[in-house]
Amino acid sequence: ARDRLILDRRFDRIFLNRQFPNTVHIYIRERKPVAFVKLDQLYGVDANAELIPLPSAAHLPDLAVITGVMSWDGDQANQSSVDPQRFESMRDSMLTNPNLDRGIYLVEMIKHYSPEFLDRISEINVVRPHDPVVYTVEDGLSIRFGVGRYPHKIKLLNQTIHRLKKDGIKTRVIDLRFKD
Repeated sequence: ARDRLILDRRFDRIFLNRQFPNTVHIYIRERKPVAFVKLDQLYGVDANAELIPLPSAAHLPDLAVITGVMSWDGDQANQSSVDPQRFESMRDSMLTNPNLDRGIYLVEMIKHYSPEFLDRISEINVVRPHDPVVYTVEDGLSIRFGVGRYPHKIKLLNQTIHRLKKDGIKTRVIDLRFKD
């Protein structure tokens, strides 16, 4: 049972405990996605860049989608089921993908420094490795983060959004790539 369960990528840890004469307890810790990633289809991704296959009819949590990680050939993009060999190939390449790492790192930084803003994010585009762009849900605001100094940039972003709202100013882009 453990060998079969360990093959399911949704599970992080599996522990079996046998109690004689006829009981087996199975303890499972599931991987928790911090975001979704758009590859040949939508996958969950945890903080360690492990891909998590999503059941087709699953009720999905409200998480940001990381896009622009890697392009996959379109002929396989409309598959409804996950091909195990293709999934393992993608999984291996995602574990060392710097674009995905940057997207996950940005999610984690926003989660730490501005957890309320995390719910407003719909997409994080990392197609340009040194210029991740965050899009918000309600107003489609485009926020260019650049690289580095994320705690400072997130604080500055919150101040800017508050000031724009207070002054009644609507904008489509906030660029945080430049100092202050």
